[in-house]
Amino acid sequence: MRILFVALLLLISLSFCSGCIIGLLVGMADDQTRNLDADNAVQNLKKPSRARRR
Repeated sequence: MRILFVALLLLISLSFCSGCIIGLLVGMADDQTRNLDADNAVQNLKKPSRARRR
């Protein structure tokens, strides 16, 4: 069942754009790390701004 599901996802991504498959494969692997990096960056940006305001 998973093979059919993945095949459908690939066909759908092909119908939308040819580069979406690479984006999906890369995005699935990097989404978690990107979210963590974004959260850390946001926290790092917020900490000094709070200290400066005080």
